[in-house]
Amino acid sequence: MKNLMRATVCLVGLILIFTTAASAGTDTYGDDYANWPGYPVSPPFTVNPADQIGSFPEISGATITYDAANMLQSIDFGLINPRYTSTLFINAQWDRAAEPYDQWDYFVQNGVFYSVSPSFTPSDYILVTCPPGDPTCGWRLGHPNGIIAGALTPQNGFLISEQYLPAGNVTNLIYTFGPGQIQLFDANTSYVIGLSQDCGNDVFLTPVPEPMTMLLLGMGLLGVAGIRRRLG
Repeated sequence: MKNLMRATVCLVGLILIFTTAASAGTDTYGDDYANWPGYPVSPPFTVNPADQIGSFPEISGATITYDAANMLQSIDFGLINPRYTSTLFINAQWDRAAEPYDQWDYFVQNGVFYSVSPSFTPSDYILVTCPPGDPTCGWRLGHPNGIIAGALTPQNGFLISEQYLPAGNVTNLIYTFGPGQIQLFDANTSYVIGLSQDCGNDVFLTPVPEPMTMLLLGMGLLGVAGIRRRLG
């Protein structure tokens, strides 16, 4: 009987350990966007298969890790021929039915972490422009690559480090976050993460539904509700 009890306790312990470990997560994304929805390439450059303009930089994708409570731990971007000025955008606990994908909560630039004002609107973006004296720079003009200072508040303790780590022909841009600081999502929400370098010649965004997709989804839900009412 004692042996049976010991075996049962061990089995329960193993199940708890496995469940806890399995509930932490790693999400990996490729670079699927030539530009963020709502910000078409301007002027109309030809976008190559790696979707950057010109020959560099190229963002190959990202790996996002979070703990068992969905607290953000790290974001690891793969960069080829990077520029070393990057801007990171985070929309945590995104309610896609109630807010646009780019209702950002947090912003990181040059290793400084900021919270973004709840009243943020697209008019608060800093958009890509050519450097002074170079009117034909060939950058991705008009694409967001920053947020105005008036919409930002510096926060201490959220970001542990921003590191560029060369690994062969790829440079890993790794953001590491403080424990328990950012709940990335919950049972009713998801998240959006975006990255741009200063020139905007390649940008990254986690998948978001296009406006037409959201419209069709909403119409479908209304249709289902109508059917239920008729059947009821």
